[in-house]
Amino acid sequence: MFYELTLATALFLLAASFFAGFVDSIAGGGGLIQLPALLIGLPKSGTAEVLGTNKLSAVFGTTTKNSDRSFSWSDYWFLRWNLWSWHWLIPDVDFGCLSGIRLYYS
Repeated sequence: MFYELTLATALFLLAASFFAGFVDSIAGGGGLIQLPALLIGLPKSGTAEVLGTNKLSAVFGTTTKNSDRSFSWSDYWFLRWNLWSWHWLIPDVDFGCLSGIRLYYS
């Protein structure tokens, strides 16, 4: 996949990935920048390889972003209260899921 990667292409992909990470950290949607850059920079690679490379970088970016978040007990109580206040939706969600499955298989 990377056997014909030149220095200019590598620098282009590096700049595009940094810019995509910057946009992704502010507003989301960095993959919309990185995916076309990968398709342009690696034209002889298969589409599945390019999509896998894009998804792998997105997973590592999300993991890195979430790994430095601190968790406090106030977050736990806030989350518990919000989940408890929405507990009445669980039967509706179950009914919708089962109805969709039944409709799909009929």
